[in-house]
Amino acid sequence: MFESIQPTLFEVLKDAQKGRLQLPDFQRGWVWGEDGIASLLASIIRSFPVGALLSLKTGGATAFAPRPVEGVPDIGQEPEELLLDGQQRVTSLYQSLMQPQPVRTQTSSKKKREVFFFVNIERALEEPFPEEAVRIIDSSLVVTSNIGRDIDLDLRTPESRYQAMMFPLNEAFEPDAYFNGWMAYWQYDKAKIEQFQSFRKQVIEPIKSYKMPMIRLDSETTKEAVCLVFEKVNTGGKPLDAFELLTAMFAAEGAVNLRADWFGDKNAKDTAVRDGRSARLHRINLLRSIERTDFLRAVSLVSTRKRDGQPTSCKNEALLNLPAADYQAWAEEVTKGFENAARFLHGRGIYWHKDVPYPSQVIVLAALMALRENNPFSAAEARTVERWFWCGVFGELYGSSTDTRMAADVDDLLGRLSGDAGEVRTINTASFREQRLDTLQSRLSAAYKGLQALLVTKGARDFLTGEQIGHANFFAEKFDIHHIFPRAWCEARSVPVSRLNSVVNKTTISGRTNRKIGGRAPSRYAATLDKETSEAGVSLDEILIGHRISPEHLRADDFEVFYSARKEELLKLIEDAMGKAALRDAPGVASDADEYDEETALEDIVGDVDAYEPAREDAA
Repeated sequence: MFESIQPTLFEVLKDAQKGRLQLPDFQRGWVWGEDGIASLLASIIRSFPVGALLSLKTGGATAFAPRPVEGVPDIGQEPEELLLDGQQRVTSLYQSLMQPQPVRTQTSSKKKREVFFFVNIERALEEPFPEEAVRIIDSSLVVTSNIGRDIDLDLRTPESRYQAMMFPLNEAFEPDAYFNGWMAYWQYDKAKIEQFQSFRKQVIEPIKSYKMPMIRLDSETTKEAVCLVFEKVNTGGKPLDAFELLTAMFAAEGAVNLRADWFGDKNAKDTAVRDGRSARLHRINLLRSIERTDFLRAVSLVSTRKRDGQPTSCKNEALLNLPAADYQAWAEEVTKGFENAARFLHGRGIYWHKDVPYPSQVIVLAALMALRENNPFSAAEARTVERWFWCGVFGELYGSSTDTRMAADVDDLLGRLSGDAGEVRTINTASFREQRLDTLQSRLSAAYKGLQALLVTKGARDFLTGEQIGHANFFAEKFDIHHIFPRAWCEARSVPVSRLNSVVNKTTISGRTNRKIGGRAPSRYAATLDKETSEAGVSLDEILIGHRISPEHLRADDFEVFYSARKEELLKLIEDAMGKAALRDAPGVASDADEYDEETALEDIVGDVDAYEPAREDAA
């Protein structure tokens, strides 16, 4: 499957120059900074290991669109192997050692500039070789000080380089011209010739003879193995994903340009094509967390479901084997599926992408919509899909290992919506325990988000304005989840952190309302809000009941009675959404929250204090 070889650095760079070694198109752009390149060059000179390269022989079943190493002219040469890992090192070494042009790089402050790399001959002969001997010189070849008034170093002519004892590293593989000029400039002085010969031995020869360890995968290596091996060796970079591999494979087939399809083609006349699918989806706030691999998973669910004799799947293997023809056939239906999934969730009280309990469920919904040709649900169908959604949320079934569940849910839901009597496994296996309400502390929890969405779905209105919370006012009024019994009030009365920050003591209200409430006792802020709502012809008590809050308990400042009563009301709400009874606590059994660590609780609610009002993006 692979061989381990040790070509010289020159052989590797020469293969890149001749086009025999190229990059697969999924490799990202070159991003190294000038300090990193200087350090790499110093390591090569000192014969330090700089890590193995990984390549793939071409000509097998796994075909990727190639492109030359950055800086190498494209001469139309078909590559003999593709560099899977080591792009940054090979590109840095090629540009600094092989090309006459300056290296396009960036400073430590990310400022782009073009530079050459030199070695100070005198410093290079010190033992051990000091990294500072490698000098980074701006492409002007002039080093100045005093705001450019004074010239400290001028390397614009060969003679000035001999005088300054500076050797350009892009001549390291062919140093004879420099040496001949050096001898003539120093009038064949024996000491100077010996000095350069020492430099050749201690600097140039280590570069020319440096061995680059390389693992070469044979041409029959599968796509799955390529992806796995890449992720194992590329520990310092961003993991390779299926989108990048498919981009290169589709390009090799001369099929769809996946990158342009997702990110857009600025040269296209059609606005939708110019903007790309990502822009189209991300215009809907709820879909702004949907990434390119999420989109591919939805396409894979549809593609595999439609193929005879193949199980529905969105696992990595299925993504990597997605035919370009299937992508082209289903991409538009899946795009519409995501748009319709967003509308479905808008009807379930979810408008902000950070309030989506499980993005994986949005993928399932998009695939389900696409497989139904994006036809609307009937009332009965919508109830089935609703139950599946809420069971996934409150059963907390999409927290990990979701690929198998996603595929099973697509199959189960399609079967049920087609009239089959088969089960929907997520509905059947989901359960919710009463005591979970006590431990729901974090706004990152799916069930926490789901409960607030349920309240909005059931017609919750703002305490101050009496307006029903919906897509029309959600962003404008900065609705968010806040305490009912304010934190300051609770802390002054030693209410346990586990109850103070429980979802039972939280509800969705506007930013204006939260400022009105402040840290005051509920009885006091209720009296203030009574005046506001009565003038609008709305009863605050009716509003509170819509949030499953007992007005009597709130106005009495009775936290314990309020907590118990609201916990029961929220439990009934969850049971109705899931279509099944919750697992009730036995009388007298202590809740897990009684042992809840206060430090952990505070970590859970970072960003969820009374005064917190997140910047809501404008609704699409």
